[in-house]
Amino acid sequence: MMNKNITAGLLTFFLSIISGCVSAADKGGGTTGVQFLKNTMSARALGMGGAYVGLADDIYAVNYNPAGLGQLKAPEVSAMYMSGFDDASLGNFSAAWQMPFLGFGQYAQPVLAVSAISSSAGDLVYKPESGDSQSWKTYDAQNDLAVTLSYGENFFVGDMDFEGYSAEVEQYLGANIKYIRSEIVEKYRASAFAADVGWLGRIPNLTDYSSLAFGLYAGNVGSGLKYVNERTDLPITLRAGPSWQVTFSGGNRLTLLAECDYYPDESLFEAAGGAELLFGNIINFRAGYRYNEDNPAMTVGIGVEYDDASIDFASSLGGDVYNPLEISFSYRFSGLGRTYEKKNNFKSSEESGPVAAPVGAPNNYKTKDDIKDFSKTKRVIEEKKEDSGKSDGSGENKFLFRY
Repeated sequence: MMNKNITAGLLTFFLSIISGCVSAADKGGGTTGVQFLKNTMSARALGMGGAYVGLADDIYAVNYNPAGLGQLKAPEVSAMYMSGFDDASLGNFSAAWQMPFLGFGQYAQPVLAVSAISSSAGDLVYKPESGDSQSWKTYDAQNDLAVTLSYGENFFVGDMDFEGYSAEVEQYLGANIKYIRSEIVEKYRASAFAADVGWLGRIPNLTDYSSLAFGLYAGNVGSGLKYVNERTDLPITLRAGPSWQVTFSGGNRLTLLAECDYYPDESLFEAAGGAELLFGNIINFRAGYRYNEDNPAMTVGIGVEYDDASIDFASSLGGDVYNPLEISFSYRFSGLGRTYEKKNNFKSSEESGPVAAPVGAPNNYKTKDDIKDFSKTKRVIEEKKEDSGKSDGSGENKFLFRY
């Protein structure tokens, strides 16, 4: 009964998030430059309406919520391409990897990532009032580039109380530093630096089969761009939203997301909501809706996962202005990541003495002292592996630890 009540409450919560953002939408206001920074940078996210700040569990966390990078368990690379309005296009390449030390919170290895986004607004044809077509000139209307260095880590793991309900909570923090360069009609150039910050809180065991997370993001806070004598601000972006995942048997999983975005310099609210349904750990079906002033539309997407590789497609349907088509590819180098799997529970300290948890282990161990001595951890685990091989087959204390 408790699980049913939680399920009904979460569905109501998601619907209230979306309807609240839509009702708060304020059309009008100022304008900012380099609008490509507001675009959806992941086919997976686009398929779910662009709602991703409360999930951000892959390399595209760089663009939505850098705190989510702390959830990565192995190095990962990705490439994305999007066709936009008319002949406009957008491309993105990213790479992320775990650092060989504990983060500031001393709970897990931090993740470092680099990302490059290239945007083209298409061609601009100059037609003089006098002269034939041979005198026409074609220019690149606008070319933009953003290079980002990102950092994310799991900085807290522990039990917290919520109005009498106790739950294990994971907290992640992340930040970006980005360099932005813009060129208009191959003549006017400007550059700027900007910073992003993000936070993600996650309850991995909300119930026996579900998890809940909530993300916050503030981005594109920087100096602005100055073309000759004209200055334009960056599109400062504030995001907030939850995600809820329910896991079923047979490798099936349902994910629901909602998100509110606010652009203070433009006095503009946007809302998004979406769902992802994973079948057999192979194929994902996605659908969502994005409400904004310029191009509101329903979105759909599909993704295929095989071993460490995944490919995703997404598009919007029925947009008033245009329907972007997006494709992205990711590859995870799981063989290079540190992995840990505990087959059964540890013996009690009275039976086998204290055992320190390795870096990257599940959060069964919550004190910093449990994971500080990595060399001791490795030695203890290797000894336990040898002991388990000589055991009577009971299966206690079996470990897999690769790095």
